[in-house]
Amino acid sequence: MRGYRLDPHADVELAYAAATLEAERQGAARDFLDDYWETLTLARTTPGFGTKVDVGEPVVVRWYLLDTFSYRIFALVEEDDLIVIAIAHHHREEGYWRDRLASKRTK
Repeated sequence: MRGYRLDPHADVELAYAAATLEAERQGAARDFLDDYWETLTLARTTPGFGTKVDVGEPVVVRWYLLDTFSYRIFALVEEDDLIVIAIAHHHREEGYWRDRLASKRTK
């Protein structure tokens, strides 16, 4: 199983999404985080899972759709790790997270 790291921006997005959903419905944050972890576990254990994003660079970025909530996980795929770079709601502007790749390029 690949390891994973969470970009600080993605960490904030995850917490914000959970808090926003919880404000709408009690228990929604727990359900959202369960969905997030299930999707992340599948991404970490299944090579090739997720949709490849063309970022025009010599890196691999994939997105993973959560089952229950209207969010996607965007991750930089490395040999041994996934680096989660964004937790994006479907209505979020496409590619807003791309500037985060500059500090995440594989060596």
